[in-house]
Amino acid sequence: MADFLELAFFIMTCVGTTCIITSSSIFKPFRDFVEKRSEFLGEMTSCSMCMGFWVGVVISSISFRYPCIYAGAISSLFAYFAASFIDLLHNASYMIEAITLNNYEDSDEKG
Repeated sequence: MADFLELAFFIMTCVGTTCIITSSSIFKPFRDFVEKRSEFLGEMTSCSMCMGFWVGVVISSISFRYPCIYAGAISSLFAYFAASFIDLLHNASYMIEAITLNNYEDSDEKG
């Protein structure tokens, strides 16, 4: 059980760090700076899958608990799924808002 909790903590740490680097407003100046210097590295800092791999490698090399390549792959996979899920929720909220607004406008036209 302790190994599972340690792995879950590792994954949550990697996913959280990746989301902060790739999508937070705090790191936007950093991402813009990197993108101005190198288009390739700018793409890397904006991609949750790419950055997730490197975050996993760095965190696993600090903790020495998991092999770097496997940790990077696990981190990349979960960071990608988390970012995709957040995008899905974001897009669904826009769709629900548009449907609700259209239904409200249609009821005003009929009334």
